[in-house]
Amino acid sequence: MLKKQSAGLVLWGAILFVGWNALLLLFFWTRPAPGRPPSDSAIDDDPASLTREVFRLAEDAEVELERQRGLLQQIREHHALWRQRWKVPTVAPPAWPRVPATPSPAVMLLHCL
Repeated sequence: MLKKQSAGLVLWGAILFVGWNALLLLFFWTRPAPGRPPSDSAIDDDPASLTREVFRLAEDAEVELERQRGLLQQIREHHALWRQRWKVPTVAPPAWPRVPATPSPAVMLLHCL
């Protein structure tokens, strides 16, 4: 009985996940690109317009890749610093002064006699 209920729960979770992602995809697909006014039609019949759009998208992708390359370079630099910090042992803590062990009172009595 518990197996059947958990299988149904997993099925409903999967349906909800796919449905939500489909709604997000449709929402973001229909939005105009940021910084550009919305056009009357997404794809015009003019081939030159389509070519300009392809070039604009390629340039946007190139800018995004350059930004990601810069972030990756920063991550590599920080990783190298962290690795050096992990490899270099820290200064050893100062050694505690050795205090001679005091004999027990019974031993002290024997020495006094």
